[in-house]
Amino acid sequence: MEGKAVKIGSAEFNELSKISSYIAKALEVIGSCDLKALECGRHEIEGKDVYMNVVNCNLAAQEDAKFEAHNRYYDIHVPLSRTELVGVKARSACTQPVGEFNEADDYILYDDPIEDVVTVNPGEIIVVGPEVSHAPCIGSGPLKKVIFKVKA
Repeated sequence: MEGKAVKIGSAEFNELSKISSYIAKALEVIGSCDLKALECGRHEIEGKDVYMNVVNCNLAAQEDAKFEAHNRYYDIHVPLSRTELVGVKARSACTQPVGEFNEADDYILYDDPIEDVVTVNPGEIIVVGPEVSHAPCIGSGPLKKVIFKVKA
């Protein structure tokens, strides 16, 4: 997974779960839980090591989206209600930071242009490691989604 985001369907779960026990736990929840039935908010799975945020958001135009990157967590994005586009770029290639890294919340934003976009349909996931900047929530209309935060 070095340097890129990985979009997978259920067939690739076994391979991905070998990366870490934390990722395996998140994938287990994805495969066994009715995510659409969850209420919005934070749901802990293994304390701060693995948790998920269920959110309702409005998708935005690609030109309005910003890249984000994390140091301590993988993100696993799971769109539930509609297709989501996610911009991706190697973090090392980002040159336009917006402010400093926020240690408390583990993120930095970048205002680099979005050139590569991954389409993630309901039932698919995208896994983004710390070496990848990603710009989620691109498209139009409302979206319910789950973002798993998995300790790197």
